[in-house]
Amino acid sequence: MKDTLYLGLDRDGKHIEAVAEPLPHGEVRYWGRIANEPASVERLVKRLRQDGRDLAVS
Repeated sequence: MKDTLYLGLDRDGKHIEAVAEPLPHGEVRYWGRIANEPASVERLVKRLRQDGRDLAVS
């Protein structure tokens, strides 16, 4: 069974801030700040799906 990666995105003007991944025990991993552009989001999603996990974005 594959794990699902839950990803939260917070848009702030020209950037997407607080890109995070929930970890065991309620911890959150900060993935960084990216440009608020489709190509940047696509690269992030591609990178996060590399290990074959399902991805849920909110």
